[in-house]
Amino acid sequence: MSLPIHFFTIVLDGEPYIRYHLDVLKNLSCPWHWHIVEGVAELTHDTAWSVAAGGKIPENRYQEGRSVDGTSEYLDQISKLYPDKISVYRKPLGQNWDGKIEMVRAPLANINQECLLWQIDSDELWTLKQIETMREMFVREPHRHAAYFWCHYFVGPDKVIATRNCYAQNPNQEWLRCWRYQPGMEWVAHEPPVLSVTAFDGNRYNVASINPFLHNETESAGLVFQHMSYTTEAQVRFKEEYYGYAGALDKWRALQNDQAPYTLLRNYFPWVTDSTLVESVKQAGITPLMEALNKNAASISNTSPKGKTEIIISDSSSPRIVIDGVFFQLNTTGIARVWSSILKVWGDSGYLSEVLLLDRAGTMPRFAGAQYQTIPAYRSGHIDEDRMMLQGLLDNVGAGLFASTYYTSPLTHKTLQMVYDMIPEIFNYGLDPEKHPAFSRADYFCCISENTRADLHRFFPEIPTDASEVIHCGVDLERFKPATQEQVIDLRSKYGLNKPYFILVGHGGGYKNHKMVVDALSSLCSAQGFELLLATGGPIAGELASALRSGIARPINLRDEELSVAYSGAVALAYPSLYEGFGLPVLEAMASGCPVISNDKGSLREVCAEAVLYAHNVRELTEAICEVQKPSTRARLITAGLTRAKAFSWENCAKKLWSRVVSLTSEEKAAPRAHRDDAELHDAIF
Repeated sequence: MSLPIHFFTIVLDGEPYIRYHLDVLKNLSCPWHWHIVEGVAELTHDTAWSVAAGGKIPENRYQEGRSVDGTSEYLDQISKLYPDKISVYRKPLGQNWDGKIEMVRAPLANINQECLLWQIDSDELWTLKQIETMREMFVREPHRHAAYFWCHYFVGPDKVIATRNCYAQNPNQEWLRCWRYQPGMEWVAHEPPVLSVTAFDGNRYNVASINPFLHNETESAGLVFQHMSYTTEAQVRFKEEYYGYAGALDKWRALQNDQAPYTLLRNYFPWVTDSTLVESVKQAGITPLMEALNKNAASISNTSPKGKTEIIISDSSSPRIVIDGVFFQLNTTGIARVWSSILKVWGDSGYLSEVLLLDRAGTMPRFAGAQYQTIPAYRSGHIDEDRMMLQGLLDNVGAGLFASTYYTSPLTHKTLQMVYDMIPEIFNYGLDPEKHPAFSRADYFCCISENTRADLHRFFPEIPTDASEVIHCGVDLERFKPATQEQVIDLRSKYGLNKPYFILVGHGGGYKNHKMVVDALSSLCSAQGFELLLATGGPIAGELASALRSGIARPINLRDEELSVAYSGAVALAYPSLYEGFGLPVLEAMASGCPVISNDKGSLREVCAEAVLYAHNVRELTEAICEVQKPSTRARLITAGLTRAKAFSWENCAKKLWSRVVSLTSEEKAAPRAHRDDAELHDAIF
C-alpha cells in the first residue's frame, strides 16, 4: 500500500532544532512532503487561556510577523533546494495568524491524497527509523487511524521529566502526533489536536478516537521521541512572555543548578501543580539527538530502565547483537548467573558497545557500558505477539544477530541460541512453549557442555552438527575461593551453626535426587551429630520438608557473598543430581575448597573429572559421606577441586561466545535458516 507522509510544522524562531529535521526526512524511503507554517499566532482559540495569566506576544521575538533568529532565512533556503518536497506558508508581512488553529489548517488545502499526517514541531526530534517504523505500522494495520506517543520531555539541556501520567506526560491527550488523513478532514482544535471526519451517517468524529495506536504499542516499537521544550534560554524567555509564566527564566536557571537525583518540577515551574519529577539525562541514560547528530551518529529510538527513553545505538553503528534479557524477568537462578557473568566480561572487554540489551519491564540488571531498550514483559500465551514485537525492533535497529537469555525468538531474524539442558525432554516435564519453536528458528547453537550438545542433536536430529559448538560455563574465582577460618567462624555464629554440616543446593524437581541425600543422611545425622543445610533458594517441599520436620535439616538463606564461605565450612556438598546441563554448584563448591559428592550423570563427570566422589545410590552415598570425613581423602578432594575449578573461567566462556558472535555477524549477507511459514508471515506484516 502506498502511504505518503505529509509532515506539518508551525514555527516561530525555531533555531537550532528546525535544522535537525531535513537531514532525517530527505533519507526517507517513502514519498513525503514537509509543510512549514511560519509566523506569530495571536493568543486566541486554543491558547486564549494564557491571556488571563498575563501572556502576550513578545515584541522582540518577531519582525512583521516573521522569525528574527534566522529561521526565516533557513526556510527560504531549503524550500528553494527542495521545491517539490517543502512548502512554506506565511501571512502577508505585518499580519499574524488567527491563533495556532489557523496555522495548522493552512496546509490542508494542498493535501489532496490519503496519507499519514504527522505533526513534527520544530523542537520535537524523531529518527529516520522511528518514522519509517510508524509508517509501516499504519500500512500493515489499515484499520488504525491515529497514534499516541510518549516523549522524553526536556526541561533543560541535560534534564528530562522522569515520570509519567503527569505534567507533559498526560496519556489522555499527549502525545497525539499521527493521523491517517483523507481529503475533507478538518482541524477542530490544536491544543490538544483534534482532527475531525464526517462519517456516512453525517456525524463528525474525532479521527483519533477510531482505533488509534496507544502509547504502549508505539513504545514497544521504539517510537519515543525527544521533545526539546525547555532546553535554551530563548525558548524559556519566549514561554515566559507568551504564556504568562512569570519569572520562568530565573526559575529555569535555578533548576539547571539542582544536582539532586530527582527534583520536583513544581519547585521551579509554579504552573506545574502535580508531582512531576526531573532527573538528569545521564541518570536516565539518554543522549540528546541533536548532540548525536552533531557527532555524525544520528541515533535511533531510546528507552530507559523505567520504560522511558535512553540512547540505544547509532544508525552508523547498528548493534552487532541484540539480547533479550527475558530470563531476568522470570527467575534469578543459574541461567541468570551465566548471563550476568558473560555480560560483565563483555563490559570489561569493551564488547558491550556493540550489544543492545532488551530489558523486560525494568527487570534487567545494569552492566557498565551496556546499552538498553525497555520492552514489554513477556506474557505466556502471547507468543506470536511477542515474536512480532521482537522482529519489528530488530528490523528497526538493523541488528546483525539475535540471542535470548531464554527461549524467546523473532519471526525470521538470524538467531544464536544458547542451550542449557534437555531436562524437560529427558524427564518428560512440561515443555516450555517457546523452546522447540525457538530451536526450529535458530541458526546456531552454543551448548554449555559436551553432554548438552549431544542431547541437543539427539532430540533435534534435524539440526546440523556443524551448527553447534560447546562453550563451557565458568566460575568467578574472585567470589568463590576458600574462606579464612575467621570468615567461617563469623558465618557459623551468625546462623547458629554449631554442628558439622553438609550442604545441599538447588530447588529443581525430582531429578536433583534430594531424596537420596535425605535417605543417606537420616541415620548419620542422628548418630554422628551432623546436620544438612538446605540452601535451595526456593520453596521446600517433598522429602526436604520431611527432613525439616524430622530435625535433620534446616533451611538457610544465604547472600551470594556468603555462599562461598558456607561451602568452605561444609563437610561436603551433596549433589547426586541425575542430570545437569553443566553443574555450576559443583564447580563453585570446588573453587571454594569444598569437597563434593556427586553423581556422574549428565555433564557432571565432564565438569568434575576425578576431583569428586561419585555415588549412584543410597549405599554408595552413605559410603562417600563416611569417606569424605577422612583427612587424607578430604585433603585430596580439596586440592583436586581447586585445580579443576581453574580449568573453567567466565573470561574464556565470554570471549569464546563473543568470537562466535563476531563470526556469525561477519558472514557476508548471511541469511537465517529458512522458515517458510514465518517468512510469509513476516512479508505480510513487515
